[in-house]
Amino acid sequence: MLTQVKRWLDSFEENYRRPGLPPLELSGIYALFPEDALGDFVESRWNEPYPYADRKGIYLIFGKSGMLLYVGKASMGATLGGRLGTYFAGKKECRLLVTEWTERPAYIATIAVPQGMGFEAPALEEYLIKTLKPCDNNLGISGRVPVGGVMTLESAGEEVETETGKPASLSADLGPGVYTYSAPGMPMCPKCEQRPAIFYCSTHQSAVCLECVAKHDERGKCVYVPAYRAPKPVEIPAAAPSAPKPPGTAKPRSIFDI
Repeated sequence: MLTQVKRWLDSFEENYRRPGLPPLELSGIYALFPEDALGDFVESRWNEPYPYADRKGIYLIFGKSGMLLYVGKASMGATLGGRLGTYFAGKKECRLLVTEWTERPAYIATIAVPQGMGFEAPALEEYLIKTLKPCDNNLGISGRVPVGGVMTLESAGEEVETETGKPASLSADLGPGVYTYSAPGMPMCPKCEQRPAIFYCSTHQSAVCLECVAKHDERGKCVYVPAYRAPKPVEIPAAAPSAPKPPGTAKPRSIFDI
């Protein structure tokens, strides 16, 4: 399952990384549903901690057949555990938070980038999407609707393949059983253009994603509501100019003007 990933990862390190950098760390296979028949290739399983959960890097989601379904990244304020926590939850058994997949997810693997080098994650993500062509990513697959069933806008910034329908998390590791939710149909956050805007600040009349809330928030000023029922800004029409009064009808300024 990881043979092709390893081959392209070695190629990335050889051709695109400066010599002498700490290596990229590829995990073993993590099984989401241990009750299914497992092979000897499985190194960890639900609900053990995700591999490299507190690190930044890349996560790969595989179907039961071994098909690579999705490649995503954890960078900036996110971690691999936090990202994966937006897809899967449950204390004893794994529950899918995103249900629109080509094939039901069964396994995951992660690639941790060196500490302090989270900026490598976006480049590695795009490289792996273009070379491995996972079936549920929209980058490089013309016209395909990404997981979550929502067409997305492509950012001109850090992230080309967006994560529509899968809100981000500031948590180091949401882990199994922590409440989270998806946001199908949501527009992209106008601040980062990388995640769905799931909150609406009625004070500033701005929709933001979960990660941008921390940057946008002003304590005691911001009031948030779910973005899917956010009110549209009310436009106050300009007052129509009043008609000139006919001569002789002006009100006196005081009784002395009478």
